[in-house]
Amino acid sequence: SVSRLVDTPTYEDNFINNLKTVVARFRVDQAGNDLGYAGIEIDCEGSWSDNKWDVRVGDDVKFIDLLKRIKNEVIIDDNPDFKLRINAHAMWGAGVPDYFRFHNYKLFADSVDKRGNQLIDEIQLMSYDFAWSGSAPGPSTPLWWMEDIAKWCNECFNPINNPNAKLTIDQVYMGGAGYGRRWPIYSEDTFGSSVTYRNLVDWQNGYYIHHRGD
Repeated sequence: SVSRLVDTPTYEDNFINNLKTVVARFRVDQAGNDLGYAGIEIDCEGSWSDNKWDVRVGDDVKFIDLLKRIKNEVIIDDNPDFKLRINAHAMWGAGVPDYFRFHNYKLFADSVDKRGNQLIDEIQLMSYDFAWSGSAPGPSTPLWWMEDIAKWCNECFNPINNPNAKLTIDQVYMGGAGYGRRWPIYSEDTFGSSVTYRNLVDWQNGYYIHHRGD
């Protein structure tokens, strides 16, 4: 008899297979009609799977390799009319800030899929979380910070500055938050909570009473 070794699927293999299943199941309604989705959006915000993330290098390349599998296997092979859009942390230099260095704007700009076309079709930058629920009270998008992010985008995605860019500046989106936060600053170990624009208007008009316990 001849025995055959079967490769054990990796976590990444399982993710790709599950993504294929999800897209196939939900891109059509119960009658089989295509719902007209534009593509897949990937929101990968962390690579802190162990306690070595602050010294480990190469996570930016690994992330690009994962995006290539998504573009090549899930989109090009099965859904060639789809686009790939990703969300990325706001950065203002190469590996700056260092804890977001698994996102690499130059790699985002330069990478290609198996057809030789741009790997990423659109990118949305999270330029709205300068202050966040676990930070000290502060603005979501200070203007000087937005300007620093924009300058780095111009270096990476503008073909004038980066002739290798396939993903270009016109496909890069920056944003300001449509929400605010309330921080309970009487305690150091409590997080802020998101509030909507309507909440802010109510706050402005005196509908909220600010005291401990509310």
